Amino acid sequence: MFKALQWLVALIGLLCLSGGAAAAVSVKSCRFPVPEAGPWIGGDGNSLQISEDTSPGTVLSKRGVQVIGSYKANTGYPDDQVQIIGHWTGGGGGALDQYGTMPTNIAGIGLRWSYESSSGDKTLPFSLKAEVLAMKPAENTGQSREDSLVLNMYQELIVTGPSPGGQVTSLPGASTQFYLQAVNPKVSTLCNELADFSTLQTGLNPPPIRNVCQLQTKSVVVDMGQYNIGDFPVLNGAATKPGQDFTLQLSKCAAEAKPKIQFTDASKRDNNSALLSISSDAEGGAAAAQGLALRLSRVGGDNGVITFGPEGGVGTPHFELGSPQSGMVEMKLHADYIRTGTIHPGPANGKAEFLISYP
Repeated sequence: MFKALQWLVALIGLLCLSGGAAAAVSVKSCRFPVPEAGPWIGGDGNSLQISEDTSPGTVLSKRGVQVIGSYKANTGYPDDQVQIIGHWTGGGGGALDQYGTMPTNIAGIGLRWSYESSSGDKTLPFSLKAEVLAMKPAENTGQSREDSLVLNMYQELIVTGPSPGGQVTSLPGASTQFYLQAVNPKVSTLCNELADFSTLQTGLNPPPIRNVCQLQTKSVVVDMGQYNIGDFPVLNGAATKPGQDFTLQLSKCAAEAKPKIQFTDASKRDNNSALLSISSDAEGGAAAAQGLALRLSRVGGDNGVITFGPEGGVGTPHFELGSPQSGMVEMKLHADYIRTGTIHPGPANGKAEFLISYP
């Protein structure tokens, strides 16, 4: 007889059973080393993304974990076996959800253990008793070599519901147990080796999860029309002729998406003012206009003037775009000319680049 032991989070043990009068599986030199998990696969390399199209049950990312138990054995019966058995043993209210996951530290994100079997991929069961995950006949190895039993497993991050996103680090309260054992109806056992795999559930650290949108407006050309020098009577003032409105749109936004936008002056990338510079490039043989700049301002609830800055710069202002409505977010803008000095006529083109980011 043996007494079952309760272990901490993700404790994986190696256990070979013994007892019985008849000589059957004789196992020694059992080893169950802690494996290195493979890299997380999925997302854009920097983040795992949830959009309006991401439905519950979607696998955001997965990584492989190859579990290997090694042993030496002298077998006495044709049905001698080695087995890897395992199960979830607790956490998250004591049951798997409909997607076979336990909840992580991030709401709406679960972790699922799955494994390769002869009947296809299966989910690690939740039960009081461990179940067989892999098995093979025990080989007579002799004294000089080892035999191994390999179980290819995967950890998968699953969307289980609305999620604020963030960094998945652990499964609060959840634990698993795995064992390697030698079995036979007339078994005797000799080995008992344990290994702690807790880092596979307490040091997950996949890429961060972000609620995102799809960029509906990738570029827009605003035709400002023609102006006369007389339309700019005041230095540092706007033209008397009205400017133009335009809209930037994002679609397929996750319900929890909180997009921000920042603007960079493409003609003068270190520009951190509220004026967009005029390109110095000639057009159609005509030199660029001088003494002018462009101003962008928000239209609607927040009509503040846009300030520019280097792309991704720490000091570059971010502008909130608000919560999605039916999966859409938009930013309405107004463009007008500002006199900055003595005006010389010519093409007055400006180019701004925008960068969308998510918390």
